[in-house]
Amino acid sequence: MDFVLGLPRTQRSNDSIYVVVDRFSKMLHFIPCKKTTDAIRVAQLYFREEYRLHGLPKSIVSDRDTRFLRHFWRNLWKVVDTQLQFNSAYHPQTDGQTEVVNRSLDVPNGPLDLIHLPNRSKVHDKAADFVDSLREIHQAMYDHLTSANTGYKQVEDKKRRSVEFVMGDFVWAILTKDQYPAREYNKLSARKIGPVEVIEKINPNAY
Repeated sequence: MDFVLGLPRTQRSNDSIYVVVDRFSKMLHFIPCKKTTDAIRVAQLYFREEYRLHGLPKSIVSDRDTRFLRHFWRNLWKVVDTQLQFNSAYHPQTDGQTEVVNRSLDVPNGPLDLIHLPNRSKVHDKAADFVDSLREIHQAMYDHLTSANTGYKQVEDKKRRSVEFVMGDFVWAILTKDQYPAREYNKLSARKIGPVEVIEKINPNAY
């Protein structure tokens, strides 16, 4: 997930877009939000817009700092737990059941109550086959994606080289969002600065 900030303000005071890409289906979601939207509100937006389609994520890739993501996860679980307790009776995504009866069918309406309906407690013969087929397709897609990602990693690893710097070297540095001065960051800002001098070495990956 990512955020596009600093856009023209809309009539609803939204000036940013919360972008979510589902890693499995590659489905894109663009959710209006405000630049000041915090982790609590982002968790609520995720539940409202994403959970109903994709469920809970196993992992999230974001360039936000770990503190933001920690608050996001904590608040998402709070929202989910509350909604699960509230919706479990009729919500297929929350109670895990495959047999969920539409609430409206329980209310007689015109001649509908005179029609003989099929046994709603019995699973259709083709349902199990459909679910098994869908699982096989999902597993095949997952295997292909895993194989492709492994190949991409191997290709990219060949382009990388291990380099260690020492104090006094001059290097180019890449800034993250939280390293920009207040109100100066935007998507089109230059990310690299330098050359700058290495004044301290913490470990081979941090200077």
